[in-house]
Amino acid sequence: MSTITPPPQAPGAFDQRKYPGAGDVDDCWVVATVYAAKMYDRKLHLPTIPEFRKAAGVPDVRGVSNGGTVQNVLDGAHKIWPHVQVNGGVFKDWAAFVVPMQKGLRPASLAVKSSELPPELQYGFKGLHQVAAFLDGDQWWISNPLQRDGAKPDHIGAATLRKAAYAFGNDGHVHAALFPVIPVPVVVPPPPPVVVPPPGPTVAELQAEIVGLNAMLTDTQKRLIAEQDAADILDGRLAAAKDLAAKIGAL
Repeated sequence: MSTITPPPQAPGAFDQRKYPGAGDVDDCWVVATVYAAKMYDRKLHLPTIPEFRKAAGVPDVRGVSNGGTVQNVLDGAHKIWPHVQVNGGVFKDWAAFVVPMQKGLRPASLAVKSSELPPELQYGFKGLHQVAAFLDGDQWWISNPLQRDGAKPDHIGAATLRKAAYAFGNDGHVHAALFPVIPVPVVVPPPPPVVVPPPGPTVAELQAEIVGLNAMLTDTQKRLIAEQDAADILDGRLAAAKDLAAKIGAL
C-alpha cells in the first residue's frame, strides 16, 4: 500500500452530482474549476453551477451535452474571481503545461479523456472529462468530480495523466486553466521571552538600611575615639614611668 499522501492544502472532492445547481453530466468542467479555486484559497466564493455557467457564457441546456471549453473556464473564473490571476489555455504540449506547474503547488482545471485514466480512477465514465490536477514535488494528483463528496485526491503517474490530457483533443495539446501558486505561509518565530528582573528594595527598605549604616558608623566612631583615649592614657603612664625611672637612676 502506498504511503504517499496528498498535500494538506488539497480539500475533499466535490461530487458533481450533488454540487449546488447540478444539472446534466456535463458539469464536470465547472466542478473541477471550483475545486481548484477552493484549493487555492479556502476563502474564495464558491459559485453554484448555474452561476459559473452564466459567468462563462455557457448556460445549461437540459438533455443537451454542452460542456465548456478551456476558454469558457477562463472566462467564468475571471468574472467570478476577478482578483485571482487564473491563466492558461491550450498548451502546445505536456512540457509547456508542466513548466508553470513546477513553480509551486498550484491547482489546475485540466481536460482529459476519462477512458485513458486507470480504470479505478474513471469512476464509471469513459468520455471527455475535466478534473482538478496539481503537482506536489514530483507527484501528480487529481480530484475527480465523479468521486464521492469529501474523498481524497487520487495519485496518478505523470505519463498516464499526460496520455489522458493528450487524448482530450487528440491533437497533442493540453487544455488547462491554472490558478496561481498557493502562497507558502510565513512562519514568524516567537519573540524571545522577556526576562523581568526581580523587584528592587522599596524606599522604606532603603531608608531602614541607611539608618542601620549610620548607626554602625556612629558606633565605629565611638569605638575609635575610645581606643584613642586609651592610647593617650597609656602614653601618659609610660611617660610618667620613664620620668620616675630617670629620677631613681640619678640617686
